[in-house]
Amino acid sequence: MDVFYCQSVIQDVFDADSVRYDDKSKYIQIGARASYSYNIGKLSLPVEFGYYLRNIYKVDGSFYHRIGVRYYTNNNIILTFALKTHWAVAHYFEYGVGYRLPVGKRQDAKPSVWQ
Repeated sequence: MDVFYCQSVIQDVFDADSVRYDDKSKYIQIGARASYSYNIGKLSLPVEFGYYLRNIYKVDGSFYHRIGVRYYTNNNIILTFALKTHWAVAHYFEYGVGYRLPVGKRQDAKPSVWQ
């Protein structure tokens, strides 16, 4: 799942429809995505394909794509830099910080040579 809030969407909606909503939550985009990631140690190269479940700005269509780089730190922090596109049109660069839940990891297990 993805949640987007992009300031450029506010201006794009106003330019397309001459409507400006007072409630900023109307500009939040929500999407579901499928992702493939090629992992090289702590570095990950994701390629993602998504569909907007909620989007008031329909000019770019209902599908979005993302290609980028993720780095996983030792303390479950994820650093992300990616390019979000709509088919062949680049929309914007995005960056972020996330947290990976340690679900399914045994705390007492010895680290593997391959990690």
